[in-house]
Amino acid sequence: MLKPFALSVIVMVAACGGWTDYSSSGEGPRSQSNVIDLRVGAAPVETTIQAGESVAWRSADGMSHTAVSSSTPQAFAEVDVPGGAVSGAVRFATPGDYPYFCSVHGVQHGSVHVIAVQ
Repeated sequence: MLKPFALSVIVMVAACGGWTDYSSSGEGPRSQSNVIDLRVGAAPVETTIQAGESVAWRSADGMSHTAVSSSTPQAFAEVDVPGGAVSGAVRFATPGDYPYFCSVHGVQHGSVHVIAVQ
């Protein structure tokens, strides 16, 4: 299992998380994070980004959530999404499909589809 480590801190919005790199690449972010809204009853959530970009999850319903990788091996560590706030960002360096789910509300799930840089 990959252990997350902080490479740098990016101020996304006041008092809301930082950027944590869960990939094996040491490159910095290509762009600011794509934000995925989480709310109870909204599933699946499909998001497409380019390799090297980041995503962060936002609690759009004021409830606490998580984003947990359901791929094998696990693509990223569990990300906490505080109620009404934005999580730290996860950068995806390698093209592929990365499914995830919310461990708090098991019916919530989605995928981050990472495509090669065009």
